[in-house]
Amino acid sequence: MNVHSKAIVKEINELIVSRAKEATPDDMYRIAKISTNGDEDLSLIIANIYKEMGNEVFITVKHSSIDEDYTRTYDGMTINTG
Repeated sequence: MNVHSKAIVKEINELIVSRAKEATPDDMYRIAKISTNGDEDLSLIIANIYKEMGNEVFITVKHSSIDEDYTRTYDGMTINTG
């Protein structure tokens, strides 16, 4: 990749990052719906997390042993040891 191409890639990445910070809850819902293969319930949960917590949040989706969907939030960071 030449210097010109690297500069273009850098500009595109910066544009993507800046646009992600401007994403609306509707944008996040549409992205979540694609990511969850059309699961509307899970898409709504994910969109609501972004609406409540902001766009700079980390979300982990895991299987549960119960039949209900739920969310758990942490303030700060979590450290997995093992």
